[in-house]
Amino acid sequence: MIGYVALALISFGIISIAASTNAWTPVWTNHLFHRHTTKPTPPSTATISVSRSCIIVFCNKYCEDVSRKGRSITPLYMKVSSGEKILWQGPLFGRLTKPAKAHLLRNGWKERPVDHNHKYHQMTTTASNTSNRLALIWPNKSGPQLEMDDPFGAHIRPYPKHVTDVLDDKVRMADLLLVTDTQAKNYLPRHISSLQDAHRDKLYFVKHRHGAQGKSVSVYNHTELTEWWARTNNTHDFVVQEEVMPHLFRGRKFVMRSHILVWHHQSAKNMDNGSDRCLDPATFHFHVFSNVIVQHHTSEYEADSRRRDCQIIQAGKNHPAPQLLQELPSDHPAANSFQEIEQASQLVVSAFERSLDDTFNKSLVIAPQTKCFALLGLDWLLQSPNTQHENKSRLKLCEINTHPALGWGTMAKAPSPVFADLLEQTLDLLLSSAGEIEEK
Repeated sequence: MIGYVALALISFGIISIAASTNAWTPVWTNHLFHRHTTKPTPPSTATISVSRSCIIVFCNKYCEDVSRKGRSITPLYMKVSSGEKILWQGPLFGRLTKPAKAHLLRNGWKERPVDHNHKYHQMTTTASNTSNRLALIWPNKSGPQLEMDDPFGAHIRPYPKHVTDVLDDKVRMADLLLVTDTQAKNYLPRHISSLQDAHRDKLYFVKHRHGAQGKSVSVYNHTELTEWWARTNNTHDFVVQEEVMPHLFRGRKFVMRSHILVWHHQSAKNMDNGSDRCLDPATFHFHVFSNVIVQHHTSEYEADSRRRDCQIIQAGKNHPAPQLLQELPSDHPAANSFQEIEQASQLVVSAFERSLDDTFNKSLVIAPQTKCFALLGLDWLLQSPNTQHENKSRLKLCEINTHPALGWGTMAKAPSPVFADLLEQTLDLLLSSAGEIEEK
């Protein structure tokens, strides 16, 4: 009988999952799940084969690397008549736990109590004891160090931060698409590298390279842009984009959020020769999810206005409820744009893939594992048909999020099943050897 391993919620929560010999066994914080022996086993996962038990960890931004600090954690839970239940104290992942748990239960998982006396830091991955080896770790944006150097050598983990920085960093992302792919750059707004490139009758969006959630975005006319340029010493830390004249729906701008899962897995050759390279570039995969979320601005668009609620999707209050692309009315300009989004996404991902070749060859030296992945959120604008003669593409990429909001922030009003389905497909893709699923 396998030993029990206890993981606990810190502040907002950790989810953990464990597996036993020849079968996956998840631990759900204060419950242990094991597979029904009467149900069929899921597809064999040769790429994540483990001799004994494994653990899958989801972690929010308050998660600490307690294993390094040698701390044990007090579980947060409450007692109810049907047994112990997790007490989720905030929105982060709280909306995802129920559908994820239901997904596991539908696919042959069963729960039983776990021993909370075990300590997280007692787990090891030494050759003599692989009983508690991590199978998958998925921290939020600020999960300290767990992305890169957890001591257990997770078989599946997010790309280290220095790898995804090429997308998170707006300056590097623009350089990547402008330089590496002549087609991909057609999906970028016009970038301004000097005042001489700026037109006097245009608005400009100035974004800090590390800005997030629209908080480091300013909207300037030409005069204001000139003043900003004169007083700013570190202009290299910003991207300056000419306004994309937006296609409107009922007088409002809108943004489309698509999601892409990208992953590599280590080839058998690399694993056999003991290579410390995480991944084989030849095994790069990606999946564009079919559900695209459309978010409309809170107020009507006004040409030449610098009001944030008019120009920046995260600004303002009382946003209309997000809609899925396929739910839009037929007269909506984005109603039939999924194929364009899918094609543009492939070009963006291909540029990212090329950037990985150099990274993997020179700087990616981390624990041996099977797969690295990133769940990306891409924000798209639709250009007004009156200005499309300036560029062949009517689709423009605003930014890429390597830790997209999954049911909180501006996506708090998005239908919960959207993110439940996204989570289920992501888990299926990462935990299956074939890496293929059917669209629902």
